[in-house]
Amino acid sequence: NEGTGQPHPARIGEHIVTNNTIMLNGASAIQGAGASGVVSFNAVEENGFLRLLPPKQCRPNSTAELATIKTHGFTGTMVGNVLRRNVGSGRAVWFDNRWRDVRFSRNVLLGSGGLMFELSNGPALVDNNILFGSNMTGEGPEQDSSLPYARDAAIFVQDASSITSAYNLVLGFSTVVLSLGGLTGRN
Repeated sequence: NEGTGQPHPARIGEHIVTNNTIMLNGASAIQGAGASGVVSFNAVEENGFLRLLPPKQCRPNSTAELATIKTHGFTGTMVGNVLRRNVGSGRAVWFDNRWRDVRFSRNVLLGSGGLMFELSNGPALVDNNILFGSNMTGEGPEQDSSLPYARDAAIFVQDASSITSAYNLVLGFSTVVLSLGGLTGRN
């Protein structure tokens, strides 16, 4: 509102991002903080070509914490999206800090990395998705974890709880399908 005198909304979010084609962007395709709503039926391809990797991997002075779709505090549904050949931006989808009541359903991730859930108590439902890791396509992103067993996990859960994964087809991830753990000691 920056001094405009406009009232602050009682509630933020309630966005609908649907039926878009998002291609050839340097970093992330979709980002949001404190957002809620629906992200549906989008084609997201070949984003992340700047390859802005997290600091531990290649650039000591980098602060990049990216994913093709990255949210903080998301509440809502991501359904029917196709993420294809998104490289260099870590995970395909990263639900970070304070997400809740998330449904990730009927999406296709092809050579774009996996999902990450971090820092929340959920709940989240991951169901009826097709996840093809980079080992199936020969083209995939560098992953963002310093934990070697989780680098290529289809679903990576760190310092989070209450995630249900059901009826997904997962192929071509070199280490594990589902990585569950804590890194920071936070609850």
